[in-house]
Amino acid sequence: MALFASRRGRVALWALHLLLLGVPIALALAGYLYGLERGVLLLELIDTAPPSQRELTMQLADGAGAVVLTGRIAGGTLVVPDYPTLASCQQDIEGSACREARARWIATVAPQVATITFGDAACRIRNLPLQLQVDREIALTWWIPDPRFGGTPYSRWRGRIEFDRQRCRLLH
Repeated sequence: MALFASRRGRVALWALHLLLLGVPIALALAGYLYGLERGVLLLELIDTAPPSQRELTMQLADGAGAVVLTGRIAGGTLVVPDYPTLASCQQDIEGSACREARARWIATVAPQVATITFGDAACRIRNLPLQLQVDREIALTWWIPDPRFGGTPYSRWRGRIEFDRQRCRLLH
């Protein structure tokens, strides 16, 4: 205690407090800023009709009606986006540079989404208003070296639509 009674000791204590508080805050802020520029799209189109071999396609459009993303549902409910041709994906489509370019591209496109058109030749639901929910909570814990809590800080853009393809109508 005598150490902290002197002026030099109090300065050292303040420096220690700033270090202990500053490092986690700086890491969280860095993750948040990193995640703002990178995104992942998790869009579920859930068909309650019996399984079909037909592949469903979808288009996401912005407020002006311009198509910003196309995709398909391949054997499940999760939409597989058709990414544009990105320069970093020319050499290695599964490489880290390509994944990084796609993540940056999704982060610019997802906030613009206003409507979705999806279906197949027999049933097509057009211009359904869609508001994607954004989840950025991972940005605060990305630096924790535990895979259950930490991870790469991406903004996760989520959407979910339930429909019946046989009756060609939305549910809920």
